[in-house]
Amino acid sequence: MRTLKKVLALTVALATLFSLTAFAAFTDEESINENYVDAVNLLGALNVMTGDTEGTFRPNDTISRAEAAKMIYVIRNGGNDDKAAGWTGMTTFSDITPGIWYEGYVNYCASLGIIAGVGGGKFNPSGAVTGVELAKMMLVVADYKPDIEGYTGAGWNLNVIRDAQSAGMFDGYSLAYSAAATREQAAQLFSNAILDATMAVYIGDTRVDNSNLVSGNTTVGGKYFSLHVA
Repeated sequence: MRTLKKVLALTVALATLFSLTAFAAFTDEESINENYVDAVNLLGALNVMTGDTEGTFRPNDTISRAEAAKMIYVIRNGGNDDKAAGWTGMTTFSDITPGIWYEGYVNYCASLGIIAGVGGGKFNPSGAVTGVELAKMMLVVADYKPDIEGYTGAGWNLNVIRDAQSAGMFDGYSLAYSAAATREQAAQLFSNAILDATMAVYIGDTRVDNSNLVSGNTTVGGKYFSLHVA
């Protein structure tokens, strides 16, 4: 059933967005693991993960923290990328150079608690992002509350893994969760989150897990991209 849902949602996504953005086609597509091709294509169609200036995807390259902030921004804005211009000119982290391309993305994500620094007022924008860090970002995108769920402080990573696995975000993800995420595996995690992870709903400080009790419950893709199974 999960596979059918993904196929249908992918079809809807591509059919809806084909007139807006070119279908993901990369000059190095032969190097993309066949297990991740659908995820890469979906993220390309949604404008979340695009190729470089030479049209290559570079599936085995790792993702920096700054690049992750940009991808999260685009997801939260339904595939639109305005360079986060409205979020520039703020001093959030001391190692974010004013005017650099990722400044607005980082400030935006930090303002929502999606990303955090590495200590000492720094963000480490060029550092590699791990699978568990990407999962935390996507859980917060799905309205999980970091302070309630324990995504900060000691044991934060175990709490993130618990909830990300339950939400299906790590399905098909074969790297160690604490290892630097590659672009193709990050695409798989993002795709899982968009198609399968439902938006969290809270009653007070308690997350409601029974979807039958939640009116209008939707997935991440449903909320931000208006995707649905047809």
